Amino acid sequence: MISPDNYVEIVIHHIDAGNAYVTVDGDIVHRIEAGMAVVVSSSEKKVTLAQKNDYSFFKVLNNKLGFGRRII
Repeated sequence: MISPDNYVEIVIHHIDAGNAYVTVDGDIVHRIEAGMAVVVSSSEKKVTLAQKNDYSFFKVLNNKLGFGRRII
């Protein structure tokens, strides 16, 4: 979380190969190039999140990323 008085700025100085994109929830939002900055700040807009009672964020993350699996 970012306090209303602060922001995070990420400046892209160099891109080695290919393209770079800002993605939000898996969707490409904007293509970025060297010299551009991505600024993240708080918003006055609120969002209400809902989840099922048996939902475990960490279990889903573990299944997607495979933490603890053996690498062959």
